[in-house]
Amino acid sequence: MGGVVQQGCVKNRIRSFVILDLETTGLPYDKPVKITEISMVAALREHITEYRNGLINGVAVPRVLSKLSICISPRRRISKRASDITHLTNELLEHQNPFDEHLFNMLNGFMKRVPQPVCIIAHNGLRFDFPILQAELFKIGKAFPDHIMCADSLCGFRNLLQACKSTTPEVDTSEITEGKRGCLNVSCPTQKRLNLLSKEKLQNTLSSFKLDDVYRFLLKRDPVNSHYAENDALNLLECIVALGNGFMEWADENAIQFNSIKEMG
Repeated sequence: MGGVVQQGCVKNRIRSFVILDLETTGLPYDKPVKITEISMVAALREHITEYRNGLINGVAVPRVLSKLSICISPRRRISKRASDITHLTNELLEHQNPFDEHLFNMLNGFMKRVPQPVCIIAHNGLRFDFPILQAELFKIGKAFPDHIMCADSLCGFRNLLQACKSTTPEVDTSEITEGKRGCLNVSCPTQKRLNLLSKEKLQNTLSSFKLDDVYRFLLKRDPVNSHYAENDALNLLECIVALGNGFMEWADENAIQFNSIKEMG
């Protein structure tokens, strides 16, 4: 299992958030695993901050996004459980290319195109997505530039939502006007998005921090087509947009170098 070798923080505020999601040949406890699908969705900090009411193609995200989604031949048997969840099989991926230098150049070029500094965000990234991606890069002798940062949204949501939950018994957002910045309590710098919270009282309990559960908690609706890499990346971005500046400031303080992540063995 991958771990963090070096920790630090972003000297300058993150400008571009690159939301990463992977589908793989197995579940987190099935090691080693290979990537079968990778998706990156990039959004600018100011576009997240300035987002207002409205859905774009059914999702609550900024209009300006850059996207990269690639299916990959893993050259390894995909477990039945993984296929049942992702609907990807070895037969479907038979004519896709493996993770190679060309794909690395696409991923690296994608992150070069967006305004810097860049931070990759993945849910459970420290234990899953980041070390798996590092393992693929290690096998082809490639690495992202040292200035690329990363942060795990699972840690961020736990930090922000548990802080809110532990100090606020119940919050009525019905009288807060659109676009007004606030926090659920004085110790939790989250930004309200009334269209996402539907002007309802924020629930006191969140028993699970799985992405689907956080999504339901913040967006008040069920996610659509989970375990398709691009959809999961967009679902995660919707959650980040819902928390606004609170999440981005957390990422500024807690992001680490992607190259400090050890590859999954």
